[in-house]
Amino acid sequence: MKYITTIALALGFAASVAFAADEAALVGKVQCAKCTLKTQDKCQAALVVTKEGKELVYLLTGKDAAGLHKDVCKPGSSVDVKITGKITKDVLAISKVEKK
Repeated sequence: MKYITTIALALGFAASVAFAADEAALVGKVQCAKCTLKTQDKCQAALVVTKEGKELVYLLTGKDAAGLHKDVCKPGSSVDVKITGKITKDVLAISKVEKK
C-alpha cells in the first residue's frame, strides 16, 4: 500500500509539471478587441505581442481578464503587461498578470 501511494504522488507531481510546461509568459500591451483593435463584435481584453516582427493578438480569458478590460475599454488605450498563461489557438487563459 505504501508503494501505491508513493507512485500515485509521483504521477501527480509529474502531471502538474507537464501542465506547467504548457504555460507561456508573454510581454505586450492589453487593448480592447472591439474599441481599439476593431477585431471583435463585443468588447473583450486582448494581448498584442510583437514576435519576430509580426504582431500577434491573443484574446484573454480568466478571472483577471475582466479587470484588465476595465482599464482599456476606451479607443486608443492600452496597458503594458507581462502575462503568464496557457495558449490555445488565439486565446490566452490567464494564470498570472504583472502590470508594468
